[in-house]
Amino acid sequence: METLEFKICNLYNRELERKEKEYNQNYYVSGEKFYLLAGYELTIGLYYSLRKREKNVSFDSILNLYRMETIELYQYICANEKGISELKSIKILSLKTLRKVQDENLIILKRSEYI
Repeated sequence: METLEFKICNLYNRELERKEKEYNQNYYVSGEKFYLLAGYELTIGLYYSLRKREKNVSFDSILNLYRMETIELYQYICANEKGISELKSIKILSLKTLRKVQDENLIILKRSEYI
């Protein structure tokens, strides 16, 4: 049985491939790629933070964090970053950029077949 971490990784790999095909190139607009890669870091970081407290983490648990107001999500990241390098890398983003990452990746997660 696939772990949620593995499913998240596959989801973002498929999304990268989809975007590459969409633009018919091996790269696409760098801003879009940044938001996708930052979203992967955020999603995995949120997964690890939830896994510290719960044995069984669900996609819904991650989605609930994505649905927070951006400032609340930032506060959650700050409170849970210890030992999670993925959250430390997200913490340095401006709130405006974090909001964009949050919005773009919530769409990806909602579209996922795993939800």
